Amino acid sequence: MILHIGLKGTCTQIIEDAHTAASIGSGSLPVCATPVICALMEHAAVNSVSRCFPAGTTSVGVFLSVSHRAPTLTGHSVTACAELIHTEGRKLTFHIQVSDEGGLVAEADHVRVMVESSSFLEKAAERYHS
Repeated sequence: MILHIGLKGTCTQIIEDAHTAASIGSGSLPVCATPVICALMEHAAVNSVSRCFPAGTTSVGVFLSVSHRAPTLTGHSVTACAELIHTEGRKLTFHIQVSDEGGLVAEADHVRVMVESSSFLEKAAERYHS
């Protein structure tokens, strides 16, 4: 598959106690935590484009601007829908919306950069040996 504007990907999660702000420490209430929403958003973006990469290539997240607008209680399902809206060289820009049965929960703009996996990991390791 060829990388092109309009590619879409999703990620769905039923919210359990482990996903709540109270459980992970990002707040005190038993509602879906913003960090969980962020992870779902990134997963949806990855799902939209990863099948387009050649072997040995992946993408890494470098920017995420999130507006978390509504709470989701445990037992409810949330779905993140990502759409590739812009490409510039190795840089991929997505718009992502998350919704549950009650409507829009969050939205974000997200940037990922395509990298060669082994080279990226080598550079990451070098950070600790300089």
